[in-house]
Amino acid sequence: MDVESYATQAAFELIAPTLLANGRDQNIALVDIGAHATHLYVLRNNQFLFSRDQASGGNQLTHDIQRAFNLSPEEAEAAKRAGGLPE
Repeated sequence: MDVESYATQAAFELIAPTLLANGRDQNIALVDIGAHATHLYVLRNNQFLFSRDQASGGNQLTHDIQRAFNLSPEEAEAAKRAGGLPE
């Protein structure tokens, strides 16, 4: 059973009331950035139109920041969350 699609549908149902016309007749993108993977979903009228998985997530970004700026893992995580890193 594909639990992720049900969780994504439930997430959309939680945010739909905050959208114009409850999200009806609109293309809605949901992005789930996890520790190890990023998932992109496009929905329209509660139907999945497109989904894509990318095998990089928050941990990879933290590691890349750590390496690029010569930071400890803790410093890289804090910098990622706070922003403000040089371009």
